[in-house]
Amino acid sequence: MTTDKFSKEITTEFNAGGHKVRLCGIAKGAGMIAPDLISGKPACATMLSFIFTDANITQGRLIRH
Repeated sequence: MTTDKFSKEITTEFNAGGHKVRLCGIAKGAGMIAPDLISGKPACATMLSFIFTDANITQGRLIRH
């Protein structure tokens, strides 16, 4: 970890259709983009986040509509 105060991760297990499924999420701040704290304009930051699973699911079912 860099300047993060705590890790941003979670893992859970549950049963779906009679199968044990694991779901894991991770997030990491990637830094400020052009911070200008003097002008009063809002600063922008980047966050990378990823979700993993071992569920037997197709890509089409995962796409959000």
